[in-house]
Amino acid sequence: MRESAYKNLSDLLNQSSAKYGDRMAVGIAEGISYTYEELNGLTDMLATRLYGSGVEKGDKIAIIGENSPHWVAAYFAIHRAGGVAVPVLTDFSGTEMYSIIEHAEASMVFITGKQAVKFAEGYPKGINHIVYMEDFTFLPVDKVKKTNVPQEIKRISPADQGTHTPDFPETDLDELAVLIYTSGTTGRSKGVMLTHDNLIFDTIKTGSIHVVVASDVFLSVLPLAHTFEATIGMLIPILNGASVHYIDRAPTASYLGPLLKKIRPTTMLTVPLIIEKIYKSKIKPGIQSSPVTRLMAKFGPTRRIVYRAAGKKLMDFFGGRMRFFGIGGAPLAPEVEKFLLEAKFPYAIGYGLTETAPMLAGFGPARAVFHSVGTVMEGVEIRIDNPDSRTGEGEIVAKGRNVMPGYYKNEEMTREVDRKSVV
Repeated sequence: MRESAYKNLSDLLNQSSAKYGDRMAVGIAEGISYTYEELNGLTDMLATRLYGSGVEKGDKIAIIGENSPHWVAAYFAIHRAGGVAVPVLTDFSGTEMYSIIEHAEASMVFITGKQAVKFAEGYPKGINHIVYMEDFTFLPVDKVKKTNVPQEIKRISPADQGTHTPDFPETDLDELAVLIYTSGTTGRSKGVMLTHDNLIFDTIKTGSIHVVVASDVFLSVLPLAHTFEATIGMLIPILNGASVHYIDRAPTASYLGPLLKKIRPTTMLTVPLIIEKIYKSKIKPGIQSSPVTRLMAKFGPTRRIVYRAAGKKLMDFFGGRMRFFGIGGAPLAPEVEKFLLEAKFPYAIGYGLTETAPMLAGFGPARAVFHSVGTVMEGVEIRIDNPDSRTGEGEIVAKGRNVMPGYYKNEEMTREVDRKSVV
């Protein structure tokens, strides 16, 4: 048994609820929200209903929906009831979703009305219940087509449900918590298995890169079905008592502008495409519009003056309180990173994989290094296999408690990964 301050992911929420009770935990930007105590109560209510619907320990339950407080509640309720969460990306086609659910052998699906239309022809044979996430309506699968599909999220008060919490099954750290599919192919399925320990270890150890505090305000713009957002943008703030706001539409600059001024987040996680678009639409044109600033931007000392002035405007665009702007998922354009670094904008870059829950290395804003992914996270070992004699480039091999136990129903691929990950 691994040593940890938490028994499992459900216990992590339990402890945060006890510690941060009436602080806001999760909400929709300019919409409904739940405190830590309310989120924990909603989790209890849902887990009780799952338990009463026949969910047994180890059952796989899919989550298919846009980011919302109810997505978070479903995630923790599945774990509290002893199940395994199977998050599915909403940009997958209905065929891809069907294939994932079938391969995962899921018995139930949490789904939003927007995504339910992709299953107009029905769900895989193993599914016995559907739960609409807008209002947590539980339906036997044979009654799905006989009811209206909800479209708007309704705030649920656990106190109004009158449920009695049963004795849920005990879950150990080394047991499977999440099954994540890195691609929605109908052929060779690739389900990454992550344990409670994988996720809790990664959640805690990221504190060696950046410390999140209870006063932090997150604005979530990436899908929770990605491990990057689920761990860094959900588990970490919940561990530390911070607040998370979700948006219900695409994170365009025109939509984000007014919202950022109202929420004034301290933390955001993005992919390079988002900040690159903002740079090209809001920063670069301003620098290039004047012959003076255009000339100054060509030389190091004067370029930094121009960039710092532009950086202040960028900080104002994000609400003026940003202290951690995380970028991951792909390489950042050198031109954009050079600007962020010299503008002293609090950006951070990390490296990881779904298979490592996900963080392996990174740097916080105070330790930014151009064209780097920072230092190896505490508790993780990394080596470069077969490095090129000239460049030093090679295959990255990692070892740590955040490394997955394997791929679901794919022993050959799991053995191949195991052979490499002996540091």
